[in-house]
Amino acid sequence: MHQLRGDVHRSMPAIYHVAGLVPDAAYAESQVRKAQRQYLKTLLFDWRPTRRTIRLAERRGRLAGWQALAERLRKGNRAGV
Repeated sequence: MHQLRGDVHRSMPAIYHVAGLVPDAAYAESQVRKAQRQYLKTLLFDWRPTRRTIRLAERRGRLAGWQALAERLRKGNRAGV
């Protein structure tokens, strides 16, 4: 279940890009920084045992997705998304 949640959140940045909602690499980089902050905040401050593992999987997936998209956009590989 947790892996599925992480994979769904990992795919969202690519879906946003295909839908035209990610204008450029600078926007993707800002989303990477935001995802990093959210992940660290969850890792350090969310101690509810019933929700923590799910939330961490979501945050890790989102961070990985934005990092991959930002890397592709930096390289100029827009068709490879």
